[in-house]
Amino acid sequence: MNHFLKVIIFSVAIAITIYLFIISVDPYDKYNINFWNLETKAVKSIRKNRFYTLENAKERYDMFILGSSRVNRFVPQIAQKYFGYKTFNYGVFNAMPEDYLAIINHILSKQSPKVIILHTDFYMLNKNIPIDKRLVNSPLADYIDKKVVSNIKD
Repeated sequence: MNHFLKVIIFSVAIAITIYLFIISVDPYDKYNINFWNLETKAVKSIRKNRFYTLENAKERYDMFILGSSRVNRFVPQIAQKYFGYKTFNYGVFNAMPEDYLAIINHILSKQSPKVIILHTDFYMLNKNIPIDKRLVNSPLADYIDKKVVSNIKD
C-alpha cells in the first residue's frame, strides 16, 4: 500500500471518529442524544435557559414578555423603567401558541404576574408551520397537555 493511500484512509478514519464523537455529545441537543450522560450541553436551548432562570429566580417579577426571537430585543430594564414593573423576558426561538401555553402555565406555577405581554407574528399563527420539536425536548413539555406533545413530529 503506498503512502498516499495510507494518508487518505487515516484521514477518513479520523474524520469519521470526530464526527461520531460530536454526534455522541450532540452539543446543540438537536437529536436528543446523550450518550455520555452529560448533565448540561455546550449550547443550551433558550427554552431551557429561560425555564431554569425563572425556576431558580429568587426575585418576584410583575411583568412577563413572551414571544419569538424578536422579543429577545426587549430589554427588561427598559420595560421596567417605562411600565414600573419588574420584568422578565421569556422570549424563545420559533415560539408557537403551544409554547405560549406551556410558558404561561410555567409562569403561573412559579410567580403571580400582574401583566403578561404576548408578542405575536404571522409565522406563529400559520397552521402550516409545525410546532417546534424543541418544546418537547425542554422542561416546558411538562406544562402542556401530553396529547399536544405527542402530536409533535420530528
